[in-house]
Amino acid sequence: MEKILQGKVVSGQKLARKFGVETANLEIFRGILDEQGVYIVECFLDNEKNPLPAVMHYGKRKTTDGKFSVEVHLLDFSRDLYGKTLKIKVLKKLREIQKFDSVENLFQQIKKDIIQTRKFFLRRQIKETWRKLDQKSREILAEKALQQVSQLPEFLSAQNVYIYAPKGDEIDFVEKLCEKFPEKKYYFPKIIDGEMEFFSPFATASEDRRDIFSKLKVGKWGIREPEEQNPLTPLSGGKEIADLVFVPAVGADFAGNRLGNGGGFYDRFLAENHAKTICVLPEFAVFREIPVEEWDVKVGEVLVV
Repeated sequence: MEKILQGKVVSGQKLARKFGVETANLEIFRGILDEQGVYIVECFLDNEKNPLPAVMHYGKRKTTDGKFSVEVHLLDFSRDLYGKTLKIKVLKKLREIQKFDSVENLFQQIKKDIIQTRKFFLRRQIKETWRKLDQKSREILAEKALQQVSQLPEFLSAQNVYIYAPKGDEIDFVEKLCEKFPEKKYYFPKIIDGEMEFFSPFATASEDRRDIFSKLKVGKWGIREPEEQNPLTPLSGGKEIADLVFVPAVGADFAGNRLGNGGGFYDRFLAENHAKTICVLPEFAVFREIPVEEWDVKVGEVLVV
């Protein structure tokens, strides 16, 4: 059931302003949440219809006075809100409320919460655009991606290629690419004990490689992956390292900062494996700049289709 709060903006501690984070303190007169925490929300100002993306603290201020409060930070919003009414639609819980050693550390965490909130709304925007694309538009994107990747010098020279099976909100070019260049060795990701490793879909070197995707099965995360851990893996024995890694992404910017799905699997993998990397994305998923966190790992190239 959708959680809705409604409240009037009142005067607060004004601590946030000192740290460059404007917040609106709310006196709630409608709605209640079962759990205290930090939430991603949408706010509606008075009778306006357009939602305002925001992050909300709901609960006790453990780092300062211990009192219960509801405070929201609206992204990229600078209008005066005192005395106004906000309707709040709760979308996702980010974390529990923590007690920090200092107010400075609290606001460092709040800035991280804001980055995660920005990422959430960017992901939602891109996925909504994907949802609206018809089949013909998707096929055109796939064909363009196939043509562009087929001409990349770094792909043409690669022998060991780490790649992935695209989902519904990713450009579906990979299967035809594997068919077009069957002489290359392709390795697909598999999550094992919370970590990502890459495996060949084939158990033996003599298997027919023309129908590589028939060897992939849907795994725990809803992604097609090699069914078994088999001997043809670059992470065992002789270690056939990747010449090129195709990295899936929800979005990216031109500097190579990547917006993933939030699991962090590729960031952890790429931090330890320094191969050439590339993202293949539609134009609507590439931005001038996306927010980054300290553990985010850039990709070497963003190919815009």
